[in-house]
Amino acid sequence: MKILLFKTNITKVTDKQKVENCFKEFQEKIFNWDIDFKDENFTLRVVGSGFTPFQVIEALQKAGFKCEEL
Repeated sequence: MKILLFKTNITKVTDKQKVENCFKEFQEKIFNWDIDFKDENFTLRVVGSGFTPFQVIEALQKAGFKCEEL
């Protein structure tokens, strides 16, 4: 299991549903994820295995979000 951290532009709680939709293809591989809306980087924390940071970044970018690994 790994924990990945990403800097994002996901600034609204209402965007969480869009992020959840991005992760549907990783549904069995991601055990937990959350976004720290109080952090200046709006840090996305993803916990799981069997996926790469690039796959997470690509999925979020397809949905219109900016994302880079920390």
